[in-house]
Amino acid sequence: MNIQQTIRKIIDGVKTHLADFEVRDSQLQFMDAITDICENKDSPNSIIAELPTGTGKSLGSLIPALAYTQVTNEKRSKDDTIKICYSTATISLQKQLLRDVELLRASGVDFKAHIVVGRGRFICKRNALALMRPDSEQANLLTEQNSGDKNNDVGLPPPESTTISEVEKTKVKKAIYQLKDDEWTGIVDDLDRELTMEDRTWRRVRADANTCNRQCQYWGSGCPFVKNRMDTESADVIITNHAMVFADLEKSAILPAPERTLHILDEAHHLVDNFHGTMERKMSFSAIYDTCTRQLGAISTGIAMGSEIADIKNHEHEVNQRLVRVRDALLPFMQFLDDRYHQYAETLPVSERDKAIWRLDTNYITQSGMLDSMQIIYDDLVVVRQKIASVIEEINAADKELNIDEAQVIGQLGVHHNNIDSSCTLLTMYLNAKDTDAFWYKRHQAKGSASATLFGAKVNVSEDMKVLFWERIHKSIAMSATLSNDGAFSSFNHESGLAQPSACEYRFNSPFTEAFQYSSLHLYPDFPEPDWRNETAHSQSIVDELIRFMSYHKAGLQLFVSKRQMNEVVSLLPAALRESTLVQGVDGARSQIIETHRKKIDKGELSLLIGLASFSEGLDLKKHYLTFVGIAKLSFGSFNEPRKITESENLQASGGNPFMQLTLPCAEKALQQSVGRLIRSIECRGEVAIFDRRILTKRYGAGLLERLPPFYREFHTRQQRYG
Repeated sequence: MNIQQTIRKIIDGVKTHLADFEVRDSQLQFMDAITDICENKDSPNSIIAELPTGTGKSLGSLIPALAYTQVTNEKRSKDDTIKICYSTATISLQKQLLRDVELLRASGVDFKAHIVVGRGRFICKRNALALMRPDSEQANLLTEQNSGDKNNDVGLPPPESTTISEVEKTKVKKAIYQLKDDEWTGIVDDLDRELTMEDRTWRRVRADANTCNRQCQYWGSGCPFVKNRMDTESADVIITNHAMVFADLEKSAILPAPERTLHILDEAHHLVDNFHGTMERKMSFSAIYDTCTRQLGAISTGIAMGSEIADIKNHEHEVNQRLVRVRDALLPFMQFLDDRYHQYAETLPVSERDKAIWRLDTNYITQSGMLDSMQIIYDDLVVVRQKIASVIEEINAADKELNIDEAQVIGQLGVHHNNIDSSCTLLTMYLNAKDTDAFWYKRHQAKGSASATLFGAKVNVSEDMKVLFWERIHKSIAMSATLSNDGAFSSFNHESGLAQPSACEYRFNSPFTEAFQYSSLHLYPDFPEPDWRNETAHSQSIVDELIRFMSYHKAGLQLFVSKRQMNEVVSLLPAALRESTLVQGVDGARSQIIETHRKKIDKGELSLLIGLASFSEGLDLKKHYLTFVGIAKLSFGSFNEPRKITESENLQASGGNPFMQLTLPCAEKALQQSVGRLIRSIECRGEVAIFDRRILTKRYGAGLLERLPPFYREFHTRQQRYG
């Protein structure tokens, strides 16, 4: 069978399994578009698609992707098969996707799907058993020898206690029993709530790349991490997050190589930010100074032990000398930046001086003399990085099992290597500073010159994304409900490096036209201006409207841009309504209060969800579970970050308009996501209220309104509200 015949067979199977299943017109058009890039050799390998809520983009992409891989892999060798990698921005959407996977399987489609998470999300049996030993604290001292450095006045935090409480040890013990009985996957996210561990406990028991090797006695199907990776290798569909996709590009250590992967990139409006996250560099002064002082003994122990295990030359003495030189160079360098920062901080409000961000331009970097110190630090650190890396590599290559104490020491050596590697990468960026990049110094609240971090980031990553990802992948489908702005994909094209003719572009119609016509959009031209000067009046006006809407709605959602205003509105709610309100971060975590909301609605009770930006995406409450959505303000994003400020300045210098080209597209996408919470199916009905007059009073507002769904619009003037 060809691809189109295979697609028809899959759809027929789903219809047989679900009698009421119906392929929507836009969903079918989407499948046709994917089929075209798979069958037509003259078509690009990528698709950029905007699919409104309800189009069925997960099934619409999975069905043709599965058909393509089934047909194509019949002609390929086993080692060259094409895999499907479906990535999202959130864990909740991965779990939603599993429902579609199970539907396809139940409909007769033969394939294996598997969720992939990072190594650090898995428990390590060896580390867990080591923690439960009676002498675990004493054994852990091997990794925390102190060099006797007394310079705590530089701002180093106190060493973290090695003592783990008996309560925490009991949690670890129960988790291991659950793992043994196949009642737990070994992934921290799947752990029973009552077994949730403290962060420092989890750091002691999680899997570690530096000691996770075939020589471990638990290596094999009994190790949750190894079992997960074995399942990954045999899977036809791999489900993960965007960050994992980009982090794995260099080595393809976890995911299949891009060259033999069909990537389905859901919520693609997050792609560029996720890629930026993998490209950002930083050097924590407290971490690197700690490495060169308190941790000298632990590093020496690790190198000496590792060299003996791997039977290689011991460079312990050289590494120690170089780290002492780094320490001696760091002290004046940190003090220099700390002094200059405080000069800058004098120009700021008092409340911001202890934790502000100081942007560094290339002129200052090259002319202040800081590069001389950075070069000295880098020259020694890069040698230390190489020496430690060679020890770890030789240990992993040696055919010898590490005992528990050896694993702990080498594991900590790997932690120090990662810290040194991060610092070297940041220093390299500064030593080769470009005007188009962003650099900044962030002060933390503690006193002392080490209580700060240096950052560096590329402002424009489009070329990196193009070379490292788009030009390498076999095929890709970048899709979202909010990819376009002003009716085109210009912002996404510019930021991601993917555009015509390298990609086909599609915008599909919503299947919910009727639902929109029976729902209302409420607008408020006379509302108080939503700025800091009128925030209290604006908040009180929102409360007045919430009282009115929730007098006849049972299920509501109120979204806020800032936590400050959210808390203010909650404090102003009348007691009766507050009792029916579930507030993010106050009444529980996101998943908990959504579950509670559903239960309250099932009981016929009133429930109002109140939350921030995370509630405007991935929240799927259909029909009577959500009939009202309130939006406090337009969200223009956070453009006070150094990278975004630099981007704005670069754009303005080249004759562009930062507000129109950067800020407004961000606001448009955020608004569409928020409004999109209401209509999730053809049966949904309800009301949306935008409590921001700027959408009516500012010139840009007309364009934002024009691209919202065609709701019936109601305008609330002062006379209508109070007359």
